[in-house]
This record gives sequence, C-alpha cells and structure tokens, in this order.
Amino acid sequence: MEEFTNTTGMKIFYSAIAVFMIGFSFFLLNIDHSKAGNGVLAIPVFLILFALLILISQFRRKIIISADNIVSINAFGKKEILTSNIKGCRSRRKNNIY
Repeated sequence: MEEFTNTTGMKIFYSAIAVFMIGFSFFLLNIDHSKAGNGVLAIPVFLILFALLILISQFRRKIIISADNIVSINAFGKKEILTSNIKGCRSRRKNNIY
C-alpha cells in the first residue's frame, strides 16, 4: 500500500494563497460600508470560508493505492475505486501527436 500527498511546495503555495485571502478579507471588513450597504459584507465572509476550505483540503488530501483498491481522500469526502474496475491507464499525455 502506497500513500501519496501533495508536495511540500504545493502545500506552501496554496497555504500562502489562503493566508492572503484571509488578510484581504479582513481588509475588506475594515472598509467603510455605509454607502454600499451591509450586503457587501458577505464577500469577505465567503473569502474567509473558502480560504479555510483550502487549508483543510491541503492537510487532508491524499491518494492511497493498494492491491485491492485506490482511495482518494479530500475535504469533501472519500472515493474508492476497486482495481478490478480499472481497465487500463495512460503513460503518456492524451493529446500527444507523435
């Protein structure tokens, strides 16, 4: 059984984007909203929730390959494919022209 996760570089990249989104949303929350109304406050809240989802998915995402099945785990759940249902795989890109 082998377990594959995101590389450290990708975790750092996505985590930096999530931290930037949280900082930007706090900046948006501190702006004067008297002219635009309170409906504009939904955007920073949405950004904070999306950034937290990115952070959770970075630490939870993994793929486990065993002799019986392939399991993909992410922030939304777990998907499992039996190896008997796999007919083949590609070793090259789908759109190669040579």
